[in-house]
Amino acid sequence: MLTNQKIISLVKAGLDKSIILTTINTAEGQFDLSTSGLISLKAQKVPDELIAAMQEKQTQPKRQTLAPNDTRPNTPVAGKTPKVGLINQLYVVNSAGNKIEPLDKGIANMGFKASPFGTTAQYEIEGMKAVYRKAANDSLQFVVNTGGSAPEFVLHKAKIHKSKRIAGNLTARPTGAKSGNNTIACNMISAGEGVFKLVPSVKLGKGEYFFAAKLIGSANSIDAYSFGID
Repeated sequence: MLTNQKIISLVKAGLDKSIILTTINTAEGQFDLSTSGLISLKAQKVPDELIAAMQEKQTQPKRQTLAPNDTRPNTPVAGKTPKVGLINQLYVVNSAGNKIEPLDKGIANMGFKASPFGTTAQYEIEGMKAVYRKAANDSLQFVVNTGGSAPEFVLHKAKIHKSKRIAGNLTARPTGAKSGNNTIACNMISAGEGVFKLVPSVKLGKGEYFFAAKLIGSANSIDAYSFGID
């Protein structure tokens, strides 16, 4: 039975990723893919491609063992993710799992705020509220088609300041740099063919939120996908 520790051992042994992927896809596995489990895998330098394969394996239904004369088919998989067309556009999956709705796509500009405690780099989005809204009692799941690789979006909870939605990204202090405390961890589940589900690790309360893409080079703005919870 494959476990997190066995995958870590295979990676540390220097086996090629293709060999480990084949092992994950063909052997029985019981993985810890909670937030703490994912953090531990990353800390042990397990590649994202292998983690995505572990998540996909974990979500697959177990094969039924049939008696010799039993010709019943396996139970079909329910709740298939709807087709996701646009690359890198984030969508909300409805509660039935059969429909998706796009989040607001906009631009988050990089701003800087100085204080006696250091300088904070922060994302700034114009407007106090996102157009796309959900009710506070909704359980939210998101989906994105990256075309192949694991998504590199980070979920932020924004504060409202001077008609802008703001979320700190990094604070530089004399004692070192500190990441923003407004980020929300998401569990990532591969849905096949470059499609990934992102499930917040905690229930989201009322407020303004956005997913920020990864900054590239010296860029001072990034794509942001916003929504609000009422």
